[in-house]
Amino acid sequence: MRKKLLSIAISLFFIWVSGFGLFLRHIQTFENLSSHPCDAVVVFTGKGKRIQAAYTLFQSSNARGFLVSGVEHGVELDDLEINDLKFDGITLGYESYNTHTNALETALWTRKNSFSSICLVTGLYHMPRSLLELRAFLPEVTIQPHAVTPPKLWIQSRKQFFYIISEYHKFCLTHLIQWMGA
Repeated sequence: MRKKLLSIAISLFFIWVSGFGLFLRHIQTFENLSSHPCDAVVVFTGKGKRIQAAYTLFQSSNARGFLVSGVEHGVELDDLEINDLKFDGITLGYESYNTHTNALETALWTRKNSFSSICLVTGLYHMPRSLLELRAFLPEVTIQPHAVTPPKLWIQSRKQFFYIISEYHKFCLTHLIQWMGA
């Protein structure tokens, strides 16, 4: 019985490590992507310089809309640390509090404005799960990822290493929930 449990534990560990390796390879596909035209730019708030990166993308594109999803109540446009801020076309989304509700808020806003393509800006490690959530709500919309790379990669920082493991687990859980149809 002990050998069987040990064998199962070792097998599960190798499955986990293999999946984590595939996740890391998947993340690398989001680095240094070229920009394509899109109707709107959406940024999921969080750590790093996501909002500024999204606004820079918005300024350099012909996008008609810009959504900052997951803004804390009480925060206004003036409070955002954005260089050369112009208020035209910017929407602050106050209804989301996690990645799932960011995707829902974005889907409602995208449909309301009849956008057929969006550029999604979020953190590099957060991108796989964000795309998974968003594509579930917007299968008919073209979604282009634009990842913001952290200053220290996961191999350079213990904190980043644990963050990426957390994102891997959340990605697996989200995948499982969607697969089960919940």
